[in-house]
Amino acid sequence: MPTANIKHSGDCALQSIGTFTINYLYLDTELLLNPLRFISAKRWLQFKEMSGIKVSELKKIFEKIIEKLEFEYGNDSEMELKTITYRLIPTEKWNKFEKPEDWYSASEIDQGDLQDDVMELKKMISDDERIATFVDFDRLASILREISQIENPIE
Repeated sequence: MPTANIKHSGDCALQSIGTFTINYLYLDTELLLNPLRFISAKRWLQFKEMSGIKVSELKKIFEKIIEKLEFEYGNDSEMELKTITYRLIPTEKWNKFEKPEDWYSASEIDQGDLQDDVMELKKMISDDERIATFVDFDRLASILREISQIENPIE
């Protein structure tokens, strides 16, 4: 584990660990007295550095996912999708863990149709003129989620 170098000058403490440098602005030596504050700040910095992803990284990830699917299912075998409708939760609602007043209300949680998703995505194969849209991202994500649930069920 890397060692910490702490420099303190007045109101500012600098903490360096490996490639991480974190500036803390404190009016006292709270950072020096409470190492848990530093650990929390280090995790925040790591999250901040890891919260983005490059297109080239996504490409490598998708290639590995395709390799996994080809290994498990074969190159041209058809996977059976068991779900027809599903709940589509927008990302802005991902951190809301309380149950909506009306769980089945279309206004609270949108519904998707996996069969429709497959049909629309297959149009990209049969129609060279059809371009991918961001809605197709949701469609593909739903299919990948279904495959994941079949192979790695969450009870």
